[in-house]
This record gives sequence, C-alpha cells and structure tokens, in this order.
Amino acid sequence: MGETSGKHVLLVGLRLPDETEESAVSNLSSYLEAKKRQVRAFRATCMLFKPAGNRLLRVIYDNRPLGANADLDAAATDLVPLEEMERAVPKPIGTPRVAANRVSAVLM
Repeated sequence: MGETSGKHVLLVGLRLPDETEESAVSNLSSYLEAKKRQVRAFRATCMLFKPAGNRLLRVIYDNRPLGANADLDAAATDLVPLEEMERAVPKPIGTPRVAANRVSAVLM
C-alpha cells in the first residue's frame, strides 16, 4: 500500500496459534525485514494478535533505510517470488443494487 509521501508501506497482521508471543515476535521480525527488502518498501509494520484475533498484542515497526545488506538480500530470495504471488482484487465498496431495492420496498 502507499502512504501520503507516495512511498510504499508493508503492513502485516497475524498470530500463529501454536507459538508463544516471544517466538512469534522473533520470527515475524525476521520475516518483516525480508519482506520489506523483497518489496522494496519504505516502511514496514506487523501487528501481532491473539489467536482469536480479538486483542492486539504487539506492533513491530521498521522504518530503517534499505541500504546494502547481503544477509537481507539472501533472506528475501528465500520468500515466494512476487510474480508467483496472487494479487487479491478488493470488492467494490457500496450497497449492492438488490439490497438497495429491498430497502426501498420495505420503506414504502
């Protein structure tokens, strides 16, 4: 996603139910760095939630400059290549026409 400066931002949010919070933070921090490198994002943020998704546990934020780093380059190449990832197209926002007609019919 983009931000007001026009630079790319990576946002990740998840919780792995079989991991402790500390283990998840460690693993997600490494993943976030590699993914940020792979997509060449200006900033990256990860939100870690309880397994039920009802409580935010941690926020991991990285706005360090990308710079040269052979270890991060190697970690980024271990991820699924961007061209192989599916691009999800969001559904349009708005009330479907059928639902709007039903509401009109009920109000009459």
